[in-house]
Amino acid sequence: MREKKRIIKVIYFIILGVILFNFNKLSVLAKETDISYVKCGTARGIPKPVPQITTLAYTLLVVGTPIILVAFSIITLIKAISSNKEEEISKAKGKLLRKLVIAALIFLTYPIVRFAVNRIAVKDSDKSSFGSCLNCFLFYSSSNCPYDSKGSGNEVTSNTTIPDDPTRSRGDSNIVSNSTKYTPGSVTNNNPGLVKGTYHGKNYALYIPETVEKDKPLIVFLHGTGERGLSINSLANDGGLYKHITQDNAKYNTYILMPQISQNDLWYNQNIMTQVKELIDQVVEENGIDKNRISIWGFSLGANEAPFYVKAYPDYFASSVLISCAYNDTNPTYYKNVPVYIFQGIGDTHGNPGSAYAANINKIGGNATLKKYPNQGHPNFVKRVIEDTQLDSNYSTIFEWTLAQRKK
Repeated sequence: MREKKRIIKVIYFIILGVILFNFNKLSVLAKETDISYVKCGTARGIPKPVPQITTLAYTLLVVGTPIILVAFSIITLIKAISSNKEEEISKAKGKLLRKLVIAALIFLTYPIVRFAVNRIAVKDSDKSSFGSCLNCFLFYSSSNCPYDSKGSGNEVTSNTTIPDDPTRSRGDSNIVSNSTKYTPGSVTNNNPGLVKGTYHGKNYALYIPETVEKDKPLIVFLHGTGERGLSINSLANDGGLYKHITQDNAKYNTYILMPQISQNDLWYNQNIMTQVKELIDQVVEENGIDKNRISIWGFSLGANEAPFYVKAYPDYFASSVLISCAYNDTNPTYYKNVPVYIFQGIGDTHGNPGSAYAANINKIGGNATLKKYPNQGHPNFVKRVIEDTQLDSNYSTIFEWTLAQRKK
């Protein structure tokens, strides 16, 4: 019987090895490793076939091995019971118990490792990087392993093509960005529109304008609570920028980055802030954005927490726009050199502190402008702001104001 067990085990591992070495025509996958990488927090990235292979191996070992161990032990126990020999039954029970413990440990390998790392690691960013890397290796998928043709390892992906052409034409939207080169001068994008991608398993949308001045501006828009989730289409819930671009075919003369966070996330969580800043940096470099013309906007939840980005990354943003802001810092010194436009709806209880916040910013020597709208509640507030063509005595629209701001 023992010989049969050994033979079966040997056959099992031979089959496992054959499957691994021939998985999905490995040679076909491997031939693209020079340009095909997944991100895992490393300087160069991981060749794409690697996590696919490790996923199969992990699945077979974690599922197949415990089943075989327990199955043989159960068969042994059944035979012992049929023999009515107490000593053999006792040994078989002990063996089954040991195999169950081993099987449980194999099943729990992943959570045990994650728990150990979370206890050892101090920085949340280290925990996140390791978790992303482990998930990529053990559970390969497009969300667990963000695709990166450059292998930069920063977990920000894009499906934009950025050729070296000075006109910065945009090609097939399914091709990953493969160049960070750009040529100064007036720019016309041959294929403007909306590009969608992922960062750290979350969605983002990037609006590419048809024409843009040589000093390319960027608006980073932080959405509200109702736009959180796993579907990029949820960004249309506020009736603002994303909806205007996708459904109303609106056109703007600035790049607009619209990251999305998950249902229970907050913009000011350190982990999220690091990931969003990483995404902004990548978009800036890939698109040749003028680093003196980056503006951060926020609506509702985003308006409450956009100030934390201005505070965390001083000298980074040229301006800020807060729509329905309920945050009120009595000493907002971080806004001293960053002009901010605050919008408050008279009928919007979320935005009542806006006046006090603007006053506090001006009190410390900042430049805050407050505009109130009568009969304006919380819904569709962004829509009203971006459609306002009589912003104030100096500017027609909030876009005109934003594009006039440059970092001091």
